Amino acid sequence: MQCEKCGGELNEKGRCHVCGEKKRRSKGYVVGHSFLLVLATLILVNHLIACATARVLLNKDVIHKALENVKFSTVDVMHDEEKMTLAEYIRREYVTDPAVTTGDVEAVLNQMNLEALAMRKLDNYQNYYRGTEDTLETITPQEIVDILDKNQAMIQEKLQIEITQADKDTLVAEMQDSCTAYNEGVVRYYNTGIGRFWNRLQLNLWFMLGELVLLVVILVRWCVLFCSGRGRAAHGIRAFAITLLVPSGIYTLGGVGGYVAAKYLFQELPVLADITSGASAPLLMFGGIGVLAAVFMLILASMILSLTKKPAAEPEILSEIPAAAPECVEAPMQEPVPVVAGVSEEPAPLSAASETPTGEALTSTASEEEPSAEIPDDAPTGDTSVPEEAAAPTGEPIAPVEELPAEPAAASPIETTPEQESAPAFCKECGTQILQPGVQKFCIKCGKKLDS
Repeated sequence: MQCEKCGGELNEKGRCHVCGEKKRRSKGYVVGHSFLLVLATLILVNHLIACATARVLLNKDVIHKALENVKFSTVDVMHDEEKMTLAEYIRREYVTDPAVTTGDVEAVLNQMNLEALAMRKLDNYQNYYRGTEDTLETITPQEIVDILDKNQAMIQEKLQIEITQADKDTLVAEMQDSCTAYNEGVVRYYNTGIGRFWNRLQLNLWFMLGELVLLVVILVRWCVLFCSGRGRAAHGIRAFAITLLVPSGIYTLGGVGGYVAAKYLFQELPVLADITSGASAPLLMFGGIGVLAAVFMLILASMILSLTKKPAAEPEILSEIPAAAPECVEAPMQEPVPVVAGVSEEPAPLSAASETPTGEALTSTASEEEPSAEIPDDAPTGDTSVPEEAAAPTGEPIAPVEELPAEPAAASPIETTPEQESAPAFCKECGTQILQPGVQKFCIKCGKKLDS
């Protein structure tokens, strides 16, 4: 195979022996690898921002603080498309004594301390991810039944509700399916060795730093890919920046939207508002860092492209190249015209010469001069005198003189300079031959300055 730049032979690694240029990658190769790099960048950026946000929520106990002041008696529930509190729902559906008010139901629910059970489960989750506990606790309907048994006397006294065994069995049957599905997922995924390792690893700081290193490797790979094709390293930086800008911008908008939702949309849901507001801060911070990094790389790529842009061949550059000396062309030597006896040296008119052949003209001239054989006394003397042989009439026509072929003039030897006798030189950038080595300063094709 031949090099696309200088036409030299390529070795088995695809590198030219002459200019050292490596074979360019095909367009399909560049597009295919770019697609894989886009996927890898999107996955890493999304996972990195999500894990960093979860780590902040865990370290600041955002969820724990949002739930510690929650009372189950005031939690809103939906029943028959009507929104009501849990105490109102129990008062309407289960209490038959009209003397029992909604406030009595709220007091009983608060004394049952259902919040302690929820906080114990939440603390177990946080300790699991922090590494202080190795297993997640399961949820069973029997835990709810035990709370009812413990507070059965108070419930019957204040609410006039008698909880029978049939009621307990019905409660267990309704909760069994949901609890079983949750517990199976916990046992299969979270409480295994691989699951425990992976879940804790995602929130590890060193793991996040490793993901940052992988992003840098992807950036370098993108630059190498474009250089092996028909682009430049700056094109790879620009492609990586655009890919980074998409997920970072989405997370940044999510952080802003979280603040707006917590302030204006979740006013009646304080728990959800606290959690949303707590998650919006890290989302906005990490997403904003990604956006700033992407914008910086876009500006850097534009600067590199503008600084490394190859200049076009300008007249000022080409004017410095001295023009080649014109070749000396020798004109052919004219043949001497033979002097014929009896023929005047004055040139005949052009029209007569073009109409009369050479032989006929000489014959007619000689015959016209036959009567005047004697030269008059008053004839001028000088360089125009006619020889004696031409003065004597012969009585016969003068035959035309044959033109002898002229000998070719000997060509003058062309002097050669030492620069012409030396081996030809080529431009190292584009491979174009240098016309005048040592004199020519710039390449006539690419405009690059030549080595002296």
